[in-house]
Amino acid sequence: MRTNFTQCAADYAKANASIIALYGWTGDVVQIPKNETTQISTWGCHQFCGSGNDWYPWSQVSNTITAWVLPVGGIILQAPFVSNAFWETVFSLSRWLGSPMASLAYIFWNIKVSGKCALLVDLAVPYDRKITSPGTNFGSIRDSFYLLMTMNQFTMRPHVRQRKEAEGLLRVALFSKDLRLLRPGKSPEGRITRASFDLAPGQFGVWNPGPGSDTYTPRPDIDMEPEGQLNKLRQDLAQKMRDGRKRGVVPVFISTLWFLFALALSVQSAFGYMGVNAQAHDLALGCLLSWLPVLILSSIVDRNPVAADATRKELNELVDRVRQALMDDTIRELYLRCIIDPDQHHDMQKWVERISKACPMLDDFFAHFAGQARKRWHYGAAHPILSDIEGAYIAEQGRDWLADEYEARNKLVLGKPKGLDWLDPRELWQVLSGVLIVAGSCLGAFVLSYYTPTVGLGCRSGGYTVFGTMAFILLSLEIVSWWVFDASKPRLERLGKDMRSMTLAHPSLLAREKSIAIWYARVHVDAGRYVSNTARSLRQGLRSILTALVSQNYANGVDQGLKAKWAHWQDMSAQSKLDYCFFKPVEMVNAVWLVYVAMAQTSGAYRNCDCMSSLWGGHGGYVMH
Repeated sequence: MRTNFTQCAADYAKANASIIALYGWTGDVVQIPKNETTQISTWGCHQFCGSGNDWYPWSQVSNTITAWVLPVGGIILQAPFVSNAFWETVFSLSRWLGSPMASLAYIFWNIKVSGKCALLVDLAVPYDRKITSPGTNFGSIRDSFYLLMTMNQFTMRPHVRQRKEAEGLLRVALFSKDLRLLRPGKSPEGRITRASFDLAPGQFGVWNPGPGSDTYTPRPDIDMEPEGQLNKLRQDLAQKMRDGRKRGVVPVFISTLWFLFALALSVQSAFGYMGVNAQAHDLALGCLLSWLPVLILSSIVDRNPVAADATRKELNELVDRVRQALMDDTIRELYLRCIIDPDQHHDMQKWVERISKACPMLDDFFAHFAGQARKRWHYGAAHPILSDIEGAYIAEQGRDWLADEYEARNKLVLGKPKGLDWLDPRELWQVLSGVLIVAGSCLGAFVLSYYTPTVGLGCRSGGYTVFGTMAFILLSLEIVSWWVFDASKPRLERLGKDMRSMTLAHPSLLAREKSIAIWYARVHVDAGRYVSNTARSLRQGLRSILTALVSQNYANGVDQGLKAKWAHWQDMSAQSKLDYCFFKPVEMVNAVWLVYVAMAQTSGAYRNCDCMSSLWGGHGGYVMH
């Protein structure tokens, strides 16, 4: 039965002393005068007023919709969704709404990397130099950093990003001007292609030189692209991506500004007159959602390309052509001849040899588009390269570091690679910024609802607390899992080397380590066999049921589909399994909770005896009419 608190308040004000003594509130009140004629206990509210909801009238609902729901919905619709990808859109939206702290942290980190690229490009020439042509050295290095900034938005294959040579391959592809390329349709020739790579436990490949690996036959010049073709490819690709990026940003940016302007007008219209609880709670709802414009505007700065998949293929093609060139003996020899300085020649020869040996395993470099916090645990390729080249050359040279282009490019290619998989503590500033923005929004909403009579923790303030707490827990668990699976690997490798050295020096420790390893392997195998047998039994049972209920062909088709999905599940990494089993479902739940909180406040679902009594904490227990 629907409750009418307005009529109930009028009836209670006319009640006699016996009714007030029976239903009235006799406990303490917070920040308001005690008045038995206007304050009723929660039990008394249920008995005297009813247990249903007092839904808002349409005038109040429409006011909230026009003031908050429509402007915020318009802003959400300006998010950088991907066309023709329904489930990716669902997962992205649930991530942005359900885990805003983590989303803002990733987006801010990408913006910081983009700003670092722009800063290093600006420092490449004197501040008063006028750039008149895109074909200058400055234009070339600007295109290289722009491509690096674009590459930062794509994930790398696991077998790629865990190799230090992958960073070297990207350096050559981005900063080298002397490397010649093979013409399309030509395959690399030489000892790299004749060698074999035997897979070993814990390694990606063991180098086994093929026969005649010390000599090679120079290939004809007609098989190779002319000098400077790599630089031209970079310039053309950068201009193409830059044009597409511009077409994607400006209309959305203007549209978002329009929605923000409409939101400001709605705020002024809705809260020109204060004093009613409904207006205070509507303002709290606006505070709760105030991080959304920040997230959408930030995602526009970190804008995705018009066609992300096409961009990924073009970047992969560029890297693959460089990879093929480094595998060719003739091209590699010609490239090393361009290094005049003896010290640099020696270092470059060792580094290029190391990269070329790893090139057969560095194919299909970039995997998925991960901009705007779409992919969890995405660190990107740009920051490790930027940090290294800044420390190796740019920081020492300062402004106009591109004055000696030959030396600068050699230094950018060489560097001191740490690899593409490591955690920089400076990223915690972006994490802190995301936490402060969302926590500040939730705190503002919490304070308004908590201190609006009845003072205390109730459905509204408690709902805001649940949302903010879940967002923080998701961020914390994401950081912990990132550290466990990715960022701690270099330290764990060093620790493993130290432990192996210690066990070799002490035979008793070596025997104990072997016994522990054997026990762990046995447990792992037994557990895997048990899970596989259980899955097989369930699949066979389902097939028998479907055979009896439908048909044998249908049951076989379902069985084959489940078998393929189980094989795919077994091939997934521990991170991916954790993502699908925990993070995505919890983010969806938190996003649905946010939508529920907004709809409940809009419709008046919180206007009932329990919610208006603020029963979640210790200060409530009564309703004030």
